[in-house]
Parts: sequence; structure tokens; C-alpha cells
Amino acid sequence: MVHVAGFSTYPTNVRARRARVRACVRDCLAACVCACVRRLTCVHELSQQIHAPTHDLVFFVCVSHRYELDVKLDSGSFAEVWRAFDMEADKVVAIKVVSRLPRHRFPGVVQDDDLDEVTITKGLNHPNIVRLLDSFVDPGKIEMLVLEYLPGGDLYNAVNEEEVSPDQYPSFMMQLTSALEYMHGGEHTHRPQLVHFDVKLDNVLLDETLQVVKLCDFGLTGRNGSTRRGVPHGTPEYMAPELFGIKKDGSYTLHPGQDIWSLGSLIMYLLFGRLPWKVADIETDTEYRVFVNAGDGVSRQMPWATMAPPLRDCLLSMFDPSPRKRPSAGAVGKVLTRISATMLSMLVPSAPPPSPSPHALLLCGISAAEKTQPFAPAPLLLRPLATSEC
Repeated sequence: MVHVAGFSTYPTNVRARRARVRACVRDCLAACVCACVRRLTCVHELSQQIHAPTHDLVFFVCVSHRYELDVKLDSGSFAEVWRAFDMEADKVVAIKVVSRLPRHRFPGVVQDDDLDEVTITKGLNHPNIVRLLDSFVDPGKIEMLVLEYLPGGDLYNAVNEEEVSPDQYPSFMMQLTSALEYMHGGEHTHRPQLVHFDVKLDNVLLDETLQVVKLCDFGLTGRNGSTRRGVPHGTPEYMAPELFGIKKDGSYTLHPGQDIWSLGSLIMYLLFGRLPWKVADIETDTEYRVFVNAGDGVSRQMPWATMAPPLRDCLLSMFDPSPRKRPSAGAVGKVLTRISATMLSMLVPSAPPPSPSPHALLLCGISAAEKTQPFAPAPLLLRPLATSEC
């Protein structure tokens, strides 16, 4: 005999049985309503955390049912990154929440009709590129990317807080070069053929061992050769010179050489603890104007004169004014591989060049009063270079 709520299914008093059934159903419905209210409260709190509207409840219920947000890791104008816990997979993940604004309000960023950050990241598969684990897209409103969590943080903080050693820098450079070679595709037509367009220390993450770096943030990424309208978005300190001076009604074309320029700036920061110039704009930046006006004599200036020829020639080619003349990521990788064993000896302090005279500075387009602080390489980089290594 089956018992429900403490009474037999065959009571003598039918009216009492019906009353008990109604009470049981009422209690069940009340419990369901309470559970729904709790769930909607969590959804509202989630939507408040990520500054998103709550009208699309299905979207947020699906997300909050599996992922529990923990700590905000980073935020920008159009995106936030959270550390979260995947309750199904029982592991920590990173969730990036991106506002999907109308294109006329965010010109110049996504001009490829069939490309967005979810589509791009989903198609990338490389050991030095952050993996996409899951995604949720609410058309026209918001998208959420569930990414692998890298607890080492970004390379900028790791370098400045001395969490990593200069001995690791050559490996980091080659890993990033490998990631860009994969993205750019080159002769390999089965590869993505993409331009990252925002290569910088902040967009490089480290794993828990602090030995592996991975490129992240593909919000500005687009197809090689695609045309964008308006003023370029990105990080000015890392941007190539052809991207400056473009007006709102102008346009520009994506090219892998723009990533190569940014990679060169990143390498300079690792070697010297600073970027080579504030912006690569000859009209506004004194250091860049000196570099351009020096012409072939740039190799006799700081910091280029302190470098061994292989590294200096490689970096100078990465800073060629024409994006088409800059080397491919594969070519840069070959040079770095060849000199990686002696990368810490690339800066030679034994015979530093004399400081340029005021007359020489004027020839380069800079007055003595405008002369900036010289580059100061890290102490660990100051070792003599063997003759056989040049």
C-alpha cells in the first residue's frame, strides 16, 4: 500500500483525503515559488554585478545555473572579466562579459559581418592562446565567454613586480611569436589568417607555473586585409605609425605587420624595462622623431648601439615604417630561436657609445633641452657577448 503525506491511499474519509492532497500540492507549489524567487534574486544580483539588464531572464538563469561568479579580475569600457567556479566541471574558470553595442556606436572595431569575439576565440587552437571553454550570446545585448583561468596574471604586472626572471624572457618572446605565426597563417591557408591588433604585455597571461604565456583578448581582432572605418581603436603606445593621423571619416586596412610592430615594442619593454617611445607619431613624439630622422645612423644611438647585430637588425626590421616590409612572425621566431641561448648577452656595456652632442641632437630634430632619459637595461642583461655569438 502506498502512503502519501502520512495517510493511506484508501482512507475511509474521502473528503479528508482530498483536503490533505490539496495541502500537499499547495506546500509543493510554495516550495517551488520560493526556489524560483531565490533563483531570480541570484539572477538579479548577477545582472547587477555585470551591469546588464535583467529582462532576458532565460539567458542569466542558464549562466548562473552552472557558473558562480567570485572576484572581478579586470574591467574596461565594454567588458569585464570575472573569476568564477564551474559547478559542473568542478574547476575555476574566467568569464568575460562583453557588451554587444550597435555597430554605429562603436565604429571601427567590428567591421567583419560574420566575426565577433566568440566566433574568433572559438576557432583558435594553440598552446599559447587562451582557450574558449563555453559561451553564451544574448543577441544585440551581451555575450559571455567562459575561458580557461590562468592564475599567473598578466605579463605586465609579473615583469614589474619581479614575479618572473629575465632568464624567462627569451622563452616568452618565442611563445608569443609562435602564437602570432599561427594567427597570421602565412602560407598555411588552413590557419586563421587573423590580425590580433592589440598585442601588449597586458594581453599576455601566465599559467600557474609562470613558465607558459598565452595571448588573450580578441575584441579588436579581424581578418587580414579587412578594411575598417574611423579612428583606430587600440593601445596607442603599441600601435604602428600608419595607424596615426586617421580621421573619423577615414579608413585603414588590417595587416600582420601591425602585430609585428606591437611585438617589437613588447620585446623592447622586456629588454629595457620601458617602451621605445610613447607613441609612434613623428608629429607629437620626440623619441620617435629622433629614431626616424637618424636613418641608417640609428644603430649608433642608444639603446640600439648596446645590442648585438642579430637582435638589433631584427628589431629595426620590426619597426620598419612600411607594414609590408616588416618580417613575418615566423621570420622573427627563427631569429629569436637562433639567439635565444645568448639573449641575456645581447646588451654590451663594455664599450658604450658616447652621448650625442647637442649639434647631433639638433640634426635629429631635437634640442638638448628636450633630450629624454637614456635607456637603462636591466642589470641581468649586462653580460659580455662572445665574438662567436655576433
